[in-house]
Amino acid sequence: MKRALILVLLATVACLSASAGVVMTNFAVNPTQGFLYQSSNDVTSTALFISLNCTNNATNCINAGAGTSITILGLGLQCFFAPVSGPCTESPALLGGIFDTTNSLVASSTLGVGNVDRLGATTLNAGQPDISNLSYLNTFFGGVNTTIPNDFFIPDATGLTVVVPTGANYLVVGVLDSFYADNTDASHTLGVQITQNIASVPEPATVGFMGAGLAGLALWRRRRSR
Repeated sequence: MKRALILVLLATVACLSASAGVVMTNFAVNPTQGFLYQSSNDVTSTALFISLNCTNNATNCINAGAGTSITILGLGLQCFFAPVSGPCTESPALLGGIFDTTNSLVASSTLGVGNVDRLGATTLNAGQPDISNLSYLNTFFGGVNTTIPNDFFIPDATGLTVVVPTGANYLVVGVLDSFYADNTDASHTLGVQITQNIASVPEPATVGFMGAGLAGLALWRRRRSR
């Protein structure tokens, strides 16, 4: 009897543990994708918009509402410039991210000096340091400041854990570079991995199973005490 009750309790614990899990999703990033201001001499780049609600029939999506903790990790290698001769030397992913309420990205041609934010005023702060105007983030022609409020760097080794801010509908990902036209990804490995830690509520059957086990244990102890 005692052994049976122990098995019941162990099975219940296993069911409860199985209700919590980790969801990992990988998204490919084109080496010419970005949300930074561009020169007219550059290629026309877009950004990777990852919807935070998969019910919107989005191709790229995760289910991560406000307050959800996610870890974003840069994946793969890419070439940031085309050499005059010989093969391109690949470097680790150099990616940036930003949360946005919309999936709208305006063309650089509609902007000017002092207004270089292609995402506009719809981005949200995730409590991370802004990416400063480093030399490689200036546009290739003109050295235009590409500092954008609320963006953050996505590490390729340890990843970055952030909490989805209230009002965010999209996570926007792009390559941090000064000139996209010569970017390549010969190995097709460039991308991001998003990990969500999900603690699910136990199903009614699991709760009932645990209750039955505890009730049986109480009955067994009562009979033994007589």
